[in-house]
Amino acid sequence: MENIGDRIKRLRQQKNISQRQFAKLVGSSPGLISFIERNMNKPNYMVIGRIAKILGTSCDYLIFGTESSGESTEDLIKRLKRELGTESSEKGYTFSIKEKELLEKYNILSRLSRLSRINLEIVLDVLKRVESL
Repeated sequence: MENIGDRIKRLRQQKNISQRQFAKLVGSSPGLISFIERNMNKPNYMVIGRIAKILGTSCDYLIFGTESSGESTEDLIKRLKRELGTESSEKGYTFSIKEKELLEKYNILSRLSRLSRINLEIVLDVLKRVESL
């Protein structure tokens, strides 16, 4: 299974960027890049953002291994209505703001459930840092 470090290394090599050059672009040391690529160190959210920008990919891809579904909350609601059979039987039913917030969280949680342990730790670390801001 490919981890965040494996994806970073593969994308960096595809762009023919050395670890030393990449470290300069990211604003970190070559040693840190080496540790990240060998999955011995987890980058923080700021580093992930810079790496994604340099490699021309999304943070979702680096962390999760897949691009974001791009499914908006409204699209998720429509899909859930269809799957639950409520769209045709209860035309005009609208979700409350609390229900929409819950569905939005569900959308995020469903993606988190597909993460490896290491990638989940990265996401949790990011959430802790954001919460402390």
